[in-house]
Amino acid sequence: MPDFSIFLAAIRPQNWQALYDSIKVATKREFELIFVGPYPLPDSLKDTPNVKFIQDYGCPTRCYQIGLLACASPYVIFTADDGVFLNNGVFDNALFQLEKESFPTKKIISFRYYEGPRIKNNPIEGVDWWRMGYHQFYSDLPYVPNEYLLVMTALVSRDYMIKMGGWDCNFKHLGIGAVDLAVRMQRDGAEVDLEGVFMEMTHSPGHMGDHGPIHDSHCQEDMPYFQKIYSDPTSVTRKIDINNWMNVPDVWDRRFPSGKPN
Repeated sequence: MPDFSIFLAAIRPQNWQALYDSIKVATKREFELIFVGPYPLPDSLKDTPNVKFIQDYGCPTRCYQIGLLACASPYVIFTADDGVFLNNGVFDNALFQLEKESFPTKKIISFRYYEGPRIKNNPIEGVDWWRMGYHQFYSDLPYVPNEYLLVMTALVSRDYMIKMGGWDCNFKHLGIGAVDLAVRMQRDGAEVDLEGVFMEMTHSPGHMGDHGPIHDSHCQEDMPYFQKIYSDPTSVTRKIDINNWMNVPDVWDRRFPSGKPN
């Protein structure tokens, strides 16, 4: 069994070899890497024993949920395929912290990451930016506690993630779906430790590159859905079924408007 599993909704196969290579350098521990998405593995990874590929054409949250359920390790990390891990010891230190806890732990290691070019005095390097109340979209909602921390990519117990139902796949993307999961976990008593920067990622605003479907679903679907949930007092007792991914389309029409490609 691997020491930890990394899984992701994946649409950029041209990046996958570099991602895998960066993980090998960034950790001394045994790992598996799970790609879930529509496009096949590049030839360079097809015979790699600790790489899994699951083909799915659904929205990103559905793919993440499928990836979570496929993980073989007790500890999992969800991330993205538009970046690389940094060789700075952050990840192995985080895993060591979780392994000291009783299992399954509610402790969550939330990682900072760079998105786009590094800038001086980047607010992500502090703590305030990671509090939900720092962002007006969340602070305006009566049932989002301002002191809760964002958990956008993290190391967490697989069993605890499953107990909490994983992602609500009515959110199409993790940009808002991960915040909903973070609220539910912290309301359940989860302790979030904010760790250092562990990845460098690209930044594709608006419709740049392949980002259009994600941008549009974020603004037109996920943000209004989140506002509806957290304007309602029943949100404090909200539960999610781990199998809710089965209730959303298996082909995401924003990325594949003509249906599954032949």
